[in-house]
Amino acid sequence: MRNIRVIMNIAKSAGIIKEADYPFGRGRHQIKEGVGEKRALNKMQLKAIAEYSGGNEFTDFYRNLWLFIYFCNGINVADLINPKYSDIQDREISFVRVETKDRTHEAKRIYTAITSEMQTIINKWGNDPRKSVYIFPFMKAGEGVWEHDKKKRNLTKHINDRMKAIDEKLEIGRITTYPARHTYATVLRNEGIPIFMISPMLGHTGVTTTERILCK
Repeated sequence: MRNIRVIMNIAKSAGIIKEADYPFGRGRHQIKEGVGEKRALNKMQLKAIAEYSGGNEFTDFYRNLWLFIYFCNGINVADLINPKYSDIQDREISFVRVETKDRTHEAKRIYTAITSEMQTIINKWGNDPRKSVYIFPFMKAGEGVWEHDKKKRNLTKHINDRMKAIDEKLEIGRITTYPARHTYATVLRNEGIPIFMISPMLGHTGVTTTERILCK
């Protein structure tokens, strides 16, 4: 159903179908959330990843994107490639999740403070703001849903491949983009932050969804 939604989004943006014919969103079909792999890293493992240096620029680049996902409220890869410099205001970055932007009742903007770690990653790996409106070097002006979905899949693969190489050295266990999001939520919970406060940070509309990704 998610693949069908991508196709319908492309058709809608191309003017092939009207908004009234769009089958997803409020009062229409709601795609059920799946239950994926649940795995969170501890602080020592996070520290080891942050300090890892294998002397490979590509590995460092994708490792830093993985860390950015963690620091930026466990942002999804689909949302990581979207933010523009205009989304940064008063030391905060905000974004609307791609997954919920077509669901009127769920499309809420998420705000997160830019930590020193995030700013360092932006400074080193981000676009020159004089040459691109996008923070990271993935999307280009004028590109639509199809290009976005392709780049999301490619970026996810590249991050996971590089994190696998890092794990072969650190022996932490399978490191993908999913544990970054799960770790963010679990670390907050373990620090005593109530789930009802963590939920909106992740862009969830209720604590039930948040509880599904929290790890013991």
